[in-house]
Formats: sequence, C-alpha cells, structure tokens
Amino acid sequence: LLDTVEKSAYADNTIVVLWSDHGMHMGEKENIEKFTLWERSTRVPLIISAPGLMQPGIRCDQPVSLMDLYPTLVELAGFDQPSHLDGRSLVTQLKNPNTETRPVISSYKFNWAEDKVTGHAVRSMRYRYIYYPEIGLEELYDHQVDPNEWNNIAYKASNTSIIDDHRKILLDMLPELSWD
Repeated sequence: LLDTVEKSAYADNTIVVLWSDHGMHMGEKENIEKFTLWERSTRVPLIISAPGLMQPGIRCDQPVSLMDLYPTLVELAGFDQPSHLDGRSLVTQLKNPNTETRPVISSYKFNWAEDKVTGHAVRSMRYRYIYYPEIGLEELYDHQVDPNEWNNIAYKASNTSIIDDHRKILLDMLPELSWD
C-alpha cells in the first residue's frame, strides 16, 4: 500500500494510519478473553505514514493513546487544534521517536459477580499501574524487568513514590477518583 501511494500523484499529500483491535489472552493469568487492563489486552498496533516527517521503518516505543490520533491528523492537515480534545498530537514523536510522551490511561467497566467495577490503567514508559476504585485493589508492573506483567509489585513499600506518581496522573485525568 505504501509503495503504491509513494509512486502515485498523491505521495506528497497522503497520510496513512493503520491500527487494529487489541490482543486477547490465550490462557495467560488464567484468562481467555480481552477484557482486562493488562498490556496484552490494551496494546494495539499503530502505524502512521505522513509525507516528509519520518524515515521509513522508524519505530517509537513511547506509550500513546488512540485518542491521540485525531489531534495528530488535525495537526498534519494544518488545522487548529479544537480545545475539547483529550488526546495530544503525535507529530513530535513522528519527527523524533525518542521524544517522550506523557503516560496514557485506559479504563474499563467490569461485571464482577453482580457488581459493576471500574478499572483504570496508567501506562508510563516503564510501568503499568492499575486501580480498581470500588474494591481498592491496585496493581503495578515494571516493564523493564517484567514485560509480561506476572509480578504485581504495588504493595512493596519501596514502590510508594511510583504508585503516588501514577495516582497523580489518574487524578489529573479523572479528578473524581479518591483513595481511602
């Protein structure tokens, strides 16, 4: 597809964005579904090709959100950013994939037993923090040493400041949250 676009008369004004659905657990953590807030269920492929911004094949490993797509396309098309957007443009990362992004948030409403439980995950470059407000459960995974998220380190005293930093990120986006 990209080869065809590059050979066409539209090569200098065509933006291609490819993304897909998120993954599915195939028995990991005793799950055979995709309704979790772990990395396997929230990570999606995302490829952006925009004329003149990047070298082919460059990879950015920063966490981003699909909410960032609209602001990115608005900027690439040369329009002003609407003030109501939650996402942020990824043009800076397209120009320099090492530019750090802010952490991103995923949320999901679970049906556990007869209760509705909301969960929120914060994915920073190194960590994934998950919080379930209705039940007070927290999870923290260090992707530098545990990329498969097997070891919940949220309740280790040495991680208090990491938890506090990720809680602040959640509170900035969702000020109605509280910790008892």
